[in-house]
Amino acid sequence: MPSRRRQPPVASVWDIDVARAAFEASGLKPIHIRPLLGWLLRHPEVQSWEDVGARWESEALLRNVPLAARKLLCARFAVSSSRVEAREDSSYGATTKLAVELSDGLRVYTISMRHGGQNSACVSWQISYSTPHG
Repeated sequence: MPSRRRQPPVASVWDIDVARAAFEASGLKPIHIRPLLGWLLRHPEVQSWEDVGARWESEALLRNVPLAARKLLCARFAVSSSRVEAREDSSYGATTKLAVELSDGLRVYTISMRHGGQNSACVSWQISYSTPHG
């Protein structure tokens, strides 16, 4: 049976207090955090620091982030602390099931239901390692 050890969670860059404390503890100015978050909001396609790639040098706002801050962000923070691992849409389009993997490797499940111009969501309290299909 494979080991089911939990991975240590990586801090979310969106936790401004934790990011600020890490910057200050490393002797970095936290002034770069909020503009960086604004940039990330304008670029939802960026899900990891690897996705930023060459943009660190090609975009003015990112160029202003010191190299030491970039290294700290890459080492200790996640751009997205969860990811959709599996998605299943109903054949009639009214429901969507999601398996969401959290930063520690555990999964939660949710169902979104669309009816009468309104949306409802059901989020499971059960946390597991397996996907809903297997």
